[in-house]
Amino acid sequence: MSNQAFFDQIEQNINSLISEKRFKDAYSNCIKYINLYPNVEQLIKLKKRIEEEVSEENENLIAEKIKEVKIIIKEERYAEAIKTLKSLLEGSPNNSKIKSLIIESQEGYKKQVDEQNKKFIKTKEEKLDQVLEKNPETLIPELLIIEQNNPGNKLVQDLSTKYRDKLISKKIKLQKNLLESEKYELIENLLNELEKINPKNQELQSLRDYVRINRHSEQIEEKEDYVYRSEKQLTTLIQLKKYDKAIKVAQEILSVDTKNTRIKSLLKVVEEKYYQQTKNKVIDQMIDYQNSLSILAKQNPKEFQKI
Repeated sequence: MSNQAFFDQIEQNINSLISEKRFKDAYSNCIKYINLYPNVEQLIKLKKRIEEEVSEENENLIAEKIKEVKIIIKEERYAEAIKTLKSLLEGSPNNSKIKSLIIESQEGYKKQVDEQNKKFIKTKEEKLDQVLEKNPETLIPELLIIEQNNPGNKLVQDLSTKYRDKLISKKIKLQKNLLESEKYELIENLLNELEKINPKNQELQSLRDYVRINRHSEQIEEKEDYVYRSEKQLTTLIQLKKYDKAIKVAQEILSVDTKNTRIKSLLKVVEEKYYQQTKNKVIDQMIDYQNSLSILAKQNPKEFQKI
């Protein structure tokens, strides 16, 4: 067999594979012989023809797939369309039709999901509204079930926060009388319990601030009233020259109102007066004692020794 006849036979065999659309086998055989006979123009042209045939076949296949995808999109089967289009894009990465259809499908899918989410949330809200109205104590367990069934879902997280806040508002209204009272320990316990429902609740934070201000204001009023009454008592004790008791009262006032400069000054004055009063009493007692001894010495001279 001549060289030309040999290459003609190779071409004929490869053409048979091409006619059967066995492009992969045809291309593989062609490459095998080109590697053996790299300068044979007949084989090089055959390789180019296979590549063109494959390209045309792929384009036809993609065109058919695009037609199918358009039907799928019309049926709003967007997820399926996106999956098919992405597979097509791998084989034809620069195909503008595929890219355009992917964008269209993604937008349709987003709208579809948004609509489904709206229906889902609406259904859940209707149920949660009933629970909140009729049996509020079961609301948190109900929310926990929804959260567990939809982990990481932002819409569900927002829904949970919304109804936790609604529950807090409901409990606050029910405890209105307590919150307006001066039972601060009970109020603190209530606020701590409500914080377990949602620690970031803004209404709860505002309520804490309100209670704290009220309590502080009341403490200031009590302090001012105590200081006022104690100052009157202090004045009376000073007038009665009961300086020891006056000192105690002044010290008690300063333990409550440490920055009261008037009482600080008055305390120094009272302490000095008490010192003078005590000193004078001691001197008087010593004089009285000496006088008593003198009288006793005169009355019983034998009982006293003289030096």
